[in-house]
Amino acid sequence: SQIMAVNGHFGFPAFMKSSDRTKSMKTFFEYLIEFYKIDTKVYDIMIFGEFCGDNIQPFDIALIHLPKCFVMFDAKLIEKQKSDTDYNRWLKIDMKNNNKCIIGNSDILLYNVYDFQTYEVQIDMSNPEPARIIIEHFTINVDNECPFAKQLGIIGKGEGIVWRMWDGDKCLSTFKTKGDSHKVKKEKNVVTFSQENVESVKEFIDKYCTDNRIDQFITKLYVAKGVKVEMKNIPEITDHVFNDIISEESANIGRDVDMANAYKQISYCVKKYLTNFLTK
Repeated sequence: SQIMAVNGHFGFPAFMKSSDRTKSMKTFFEYLIEFYKIDTKVYDIMIFGEFCGDNIQPFDIALIHLPKCFVMFDAKLIEKQKSDTDYNRWLKIDMKNNNKCIIGNSDILLYNVYDFQTYEVQIDMSNPEPARIIIEHFTINVDNECPFAKQLGIIGKGEGIVWRMWDGDKCLSTFKTKGDSHKVKKEKNVVTFSQENVESVKEFIDKYCTDNRIDQFITKLYVAKGVKVEMKNIPEITDHVFNDIISEESANIGRDVDMANAYKQISYCVKKYLTNFLTK
């Protein structure tokens, strides 16, 4: 069976336009402006979060057994006039410990991720292995049991952890770690800080053209928009999967890999996956 979207991405615009949520979000923005002394003539503010629950996620994880909710996890300043300084910089917000405004309102299904279990790891990039082991331990625990859903009374698997690498109050990068059942590429370890190059088309397909990666684009391009998925979509899905692999993994693909043949093999994989998808 296919999940159909209504009114945008799984009904997200309609969800957020309810008067009580609009009022709460306005309060959150006003708090950020006041607390961080933000000049709104110079910056726009974006609050980031994940819309989840009620079968939005494509996997059989605990979140799909919750009602639809919006979980906020960060904010970002967008400079209205682009310059070389502080453009699109992240705010490192203490979203939990403040007295003027609590960012989140569980009564209307607006949550703050920092009111739930989070993780912190120090990474020595000259010797990242100790940190890798810790991150992998946390990731496997979440894969086995989602701490967010558990706090809301639902026991089941989680999908992964989003990490942010900070230098002081500046966010340098972000990455996500997932358990084996949810990864879009195959690795010996759940977490890797270095990779060996793939040198053949077979290695390329085995490692990067996973069912999860294909499903990710089926959901993004069609299911989330309420568009019917059909076999005629194979070329479009193949293009997106191929381009995604190239954009994310180009540094790890050897020069001798026949990319034309790799594209053809991806198309075969998409056709096989889509055939099974449409018969469910």
